[in-house]
Amino acid sequence: MKLILKYFILIIFLVGCKNNADQAKEESLSLYKEPVVVPLNTSGGYIVNQLTGDSIKTLITASGETFKTGIPVPLISSIISNEILQPKTIKDFQTIKTIIHDNVYAVPEKLFITVVDTTRLKKNKIGRR
Repeated sequence: MKLILKYFILIIFLVGCKNNADQAKEESLSLYKEPVVVPLNTSGGYIVNQLTGDSIKTLITASGETFKTGIPVPLISSIISNEILQPKTIKDFQTIKTIIHDNVYAVPEKLFITVVDTTRLKKNKIGRR
């Protein structure tokens, strides 16, 4: 009986491995989606995002005008004078010496002292032994 059981298990393993290997080759799926190729539309632009399918909302400025995207923005530069770059100095100021009572605490004349018995403390060695 044990001999028949051993051969039966061996036959099940051989048949099972052969069928699963053939099916795995046929059903193998890629891990990632195929890349989406979208033609570039510079004249009309896009109303719908080609990758996600969501609608693309227009950008409206505070004055109510539509902000054009995808075009170069002109940058106008100017030379800064040295007078603006020099640090400002405070010439005269008056100091007032006052004590803010919320932050001041009186120190007692006789301080409380706690005596520690170092012989009763547990000692640990740190580092190499």
